Amino acid sequence: MADKTASIEEKQRLVKYRRIDRSIILTLKRFYDYRDEISGEKIGDEYGYSVVEAHHIDYFTRSQNNDSTNIIIISPNYHRIIHKNNPRFNRKKFQFEFQNGEVLRLKLYEHLKV
Repeated sequence: MADKTASIEEKQRLVKYRRIDRSIILTLKRFYDYRDEISGEKIGDEYGYSVVEAHHIDYFTRSQNNDSTNIIIISPNYHRIIHKNNPRFNRKKFQFEFQNGEVLRLKLYEHLKV
């Protein structure tokens, strides 16, 4: 297959960006030794670089809450799954509860025990 429409275009637009203290996220990544809080594993470490991302439990775009108690460190795959399905986070059980009954429980959650 060939894409004859492929191109690069320039557009002028208004851009919103998040203004947050990124040191909070870096501190959490270091605290968990760059491990995914759901699996407890270092994702990508065997290739020389761990890949984890910060996820705001209560979405930042709605809450503007960047406190450490609203952030978990997870793999890109889990991050995508959570954003696609929008599960409820049960703070008492430290788990995401999906509408279809599936559950993703955090293995690492020391910073959330407040």
